[in-house]
Amino acid sequence: MRLEIVICTYTEHRSHLVDACVTSAIKELPETGTITLVADHAAAHARALGERYRHIPRIHLMENTRQRGLSGARNTAIAASTADVLLFIDDDAILQEGWFEALASRLEDPNVAIIAGAVLPDWESATGAPTWFPPEFGWVVGCDYVGMAASGSEVRNPIGACMAIRREVFAGIGLFAEGLGRIDTHPVGGEETDLGIRLRKQMPDAQIIRDTDLAVRHFVPHARTRVSYMLRRCFWEGRSKALLQARASLPRSLGTERTHVLTTVRHAVFTDFRSMLGGDRSAFPRNFIRLAGLCAAGTGFVTSRRRHRRQAALEGSPHLGVDVTVCIATLGRNRALAETVRAILAHTQAQVEVLVVDNDPRSGRVRATLHDLHDSRLRIVTEPRKGLSLARNRGISAARGRIVAFTDDDAHPEPGWVDALLSAMLDPVVGGVTGRVIPMSTDADVERWFEEAIGFDKGETRSEWGRGDAAAPGWQTGRQGPVYPVAAGEFGSGNNMAFPRAFLVEQHGFADTLGAGSLTRGGEDLDMFRRVILAGRILRYEPAALVKHRHRDTLPALRTQLFGYGTGMAANVTRLAATSPRHMVSVLRALPAGLRMLLSKDSTKNSQRPGDYPRALVWVERLGYVAGPGLYLLEAIRTGLGLRGGRKGGTDA
Repeated sequence: MRLEIVICTYTEHRSHLVDACVTSAIKELPETGTITLVADHAAAHARALGERYRHIPRIHLMENTRQRGLSGARNTAIAASTADVLLFIDDDAILQEGWFEALASRLEDPNVAIIAGAVLPDWESATGAPTWFPPEFGWVVGCDYVGMAASGSEVRNPIGACMAIRREVFAGIGLFAEGLGRIDTHPVGGEETDLGIRLRKQMPDAQIIRDTDLAVRHFVPHARTRVSYMLRRCFWEGRSKALLQARASLPRSLGTERTHVLTTVRHAVFTDFRSMLGGDRSAFPRNFIRLAGLCAAGTGFVTSRRRHRRQAALEGSPHLGVDVTVCIATLGRNRALAETVRAILAHTQAQVEVLVVDNDPRSGRVRATLHDLHDSRLRIVTEPRKGLSLARNRGISAARGRIVAFTDDDAHPEPGWVDALLSAMLDPVVGGVTGRVIPMSTDADVERWFEEAIGFDKGETRSEWGRGDAAAPGWQTGRQGPVYPVAAGEFGSGNNMAFPRAFLVEQHGFADTLGAGSLTRGGEDLDMFRRVILAGRILRYEPAALVKHRHRDTLPALRTQLFGYGTGMAANVTRLAATSPRHMVSVLRALPAGLRMLLSKDSTKNSQRPGDYPRALVWVERLGYVAGPGLYLLEAIRTGLGLRGGRKGGTDA
């Protein structure tokens, strides 16, 4: 059995705790075992750790390359590991004597997939826990609590401070959900519970066994013995449980919590009530804290439940072996779909999956088009509700990769497209990447008109936005138009873009009120580009990520497309204005410059049109700009009332 101990850490202020943790781990670590320290987006801390442990060959240092937080840090270690078993312990926990013997003995049973170790409190205070602290609330400080199952019992989930997991579990059900889990000192959780629920659903014969001989002592600082921390932690636990229940889609997913409240906590309340009558002065504050904690958790749960439904619909769990999911939303009408899929699968070095979202499953066209393609990296999922944003959001939900790239069924990605997008995404502050789009043909006048007057091509210069004037080495600060970043037209286009999946989930996916298939006909890509900038992230344009596009080749098709460009752009800006008074002010300030660009003959938009460009097309696009705000409001009403066609909820096909 190859064992790897994973210790995630986020700040140099806990270095003394990390040292004690590592010392306790290395005492009983077998010769074939290793220790991996993962620094969570803390470069200075990572350098200090590397310097401190460089003389110990069995200690490896990594930096979290995934979403910030404990789940992302753990997933970084899992993805790089070749061990059979990973033992996760917190950086402020100390393994107790006999831990390895207990672990090895328990794993002799092949049905044991996860060992839930004991987490004993190590109070910073010499007097131990405060007298007001209810012992059945030990989970508040990340430790065992009264009411837990006996050693040797099967449990739903472990406590994250001490848990051993076979690596095959992650290969079977995916990694930790990066939308859950603690971020720095932010007191959220639930990722271990989510893992346990998924294990029971997807690997029903696998067991999670509690073993108190695999134990740690978990440091509890003074700051966590304050009533304010207790109530804040309870509130965020309620929020975490709301998201967890929405993700699990099971009414009984929180049965363990209900049982704990209705049995253990209720019994403790009655016991301390009797103690109060007997003169125990500490019993009253304990009961008060119990009730206050339950109220705080309930408040967090109720206030977050609706908010988390949409996020849960997008949430999934990253899978081992998948770097990038390429999502293609299609109605199945374009015969080039199969060629697009083949091009992606044939020319990439990354671990990639292609996810085709069938947005018209009743027609059967997508299945018919792809029936000759047999590749384990290709999956088809369905979204019966019509609309590009709805289909892309279905793709985000089903994606297994940590990066989700998007292209269209009328595009042809060139060799190295995925790899170029992935390379540009290596900087963890990057929230999105767009690539270069050039025409497959300009032989027809209609194709040439589009390319010269509108076009997708943003040039050959690697550019980035959002870092101010100091671009990263190898990149230039991108051009900022007169209405930057309100219109978001300078960044790229939706047929060649990629984002971290975690960011898309955080943003609740693409706006249902924008995009093809809605009344607004477009703008969902520009809206997401702008959200990257407004979120304080970096947006990059990588011309090496090259896609060839089949332009419309008939005048009616181009006329329809240009009207949609106008409505989409205007609707995209209207959506920004509707989000807050501050953004409304930004839009109003940008409006004069935007009108000059749209109407002035000398603007960059109008001066590049070819001499034979039909004047009627100019007015068709402008008409779209005029109609866009009204169409957005109508679409917002229609979407809010649930009047979009089709049955909600897609399936794997």
